[in-house]
Amino acid sequence: MACLARAFVAGIAVDGPRLMFDPAEVSLLEPLGAETLIVVELEANAGEVTARLHRDTRVQMGDAVVLSAPPRAFYLFDGESGQRLN
Repeated sequence: MACLARAFVAGIAVDGPRLMFDPAEVSLLEPLGAETLIVVELEANAGEVTARLHRDTRVQMGDAVVLSAPPRAFYLFDGESGQRLN
């Protein structure tokens, strides 16, 4: 059986991801009043993740963080068609 590599996009829908300090670096920080958006660069050039956090979350540019979410919050999409895979 052949396995074909294909691109996919992962979406995560969860309010208030838990923030722990470890490997992904915060590359963008945008305070928006009631919430703050951060962008973290994933390891091994795997892409980036944007997270919406409560305004009181203490994080700065360059901090190393891990964002976590329950498995049910993940949605996979085909990278070419945009069709949901799960």
